[in-house]
Amino acid sequence: AETIEQTMLKAFDEGKLSDIGGKGYLVYDIETSYTTNDLKKTEFYIGYAYIVQGWKGMYKYIDKSNLTKFLEYLIDFDGYIIGFNSLAFDNPVTVHQWLTFADRYSDEEYERLLALVNKKSLDIFQFVWWITGKRMGLNKLSRSLVGLGKTLESGKESENLRQTYLEGDENALKILNNYCKNDVKMTYLSLWYILY
Repeated sequence: AETIEQTMLKAFDEGKLSDIGGKGYLVYDIETSYTTNDLKKTEFYIGYAYIVQGWKGMYKYIDKSNLTKFLEYLIDFDGYIIGFNSLAFDNPVTVHQWLTFADRYSDEEYERLLALVNKKSLDIFQFVWWITGKRMGLNKLSRSLVGLGKTLESGKESENLRQTYLEGDENALKILNNYCKNDVKMTYLSLWYILY
């Protein structure tokens, strides 16, 4: 018997999940500091995107060195941008960080770019909340739908991993990268389950 994950991957390989309403899509997630509730003071660390082109999906690693190119890609992308709580978190943090890095931050530019990204975004967290009336975390949703869970107990652990990496432990960055990439996988498998 196939697992749900295997069933979803097979359906994707057969082209059944290669677009949403005739449009391509990408799924992304970012890791950030957890030292503040102010999104404009939240520091971006890393991210991953799973970009679906045709019947193929590929991962794209995002860090501070290529965040500018990634946001430009999101703005120009002619498809759907998928995330989990992305309308309230990932999108605003990504846009703010990019404008800050580019040294061209203004409230007007922030609102303009955020509106461009949000216009083509589908937020699975918002969708599930709308359908069920319940706020559900990614870990619970993904475990329920496809049997895949997070690789860390909490997002706070990612903060500790980053600090450990900054202190010279290269393995901590590998664990943090795997955590973020797995969150992307949990998100797109949950999306596929909903679409399938």
